[in-house]
Amino acid sequence: MSESDTRLIDAALRTVRTELIAATAAFEPFTSPREGWTMIMEELDEMWVEVKGNHLTHARRQAVRVAAMATRFLVDMAPILTAEGDLR
Repeated sequence: MSESDTRLIDAALRTVRTELIAATAAFEPFTSPREGWTMIMEELDEMWVEVKGNHLTHARRQAVRVAAMATRFLVDMAPILTAEGDLR
């Protein structure tokens, strides 16, 4: 992997982290896997609308939200997962 790729990945992860922190501050944790899935799908559907419209900037913003919600799912479901086994 090139240094340029590494910088792009780091920048993307910082953007997702910022979105995740903002969403965590603004909204209560997911109360169930189903709620988390619903939120991820809502953001994914919004991303698809932007992709179909060829609005790359907006699609990228939605991709950040998809990644943030998927990460939030991992975080909010961690107590359930640790009760069942490792978070892998």
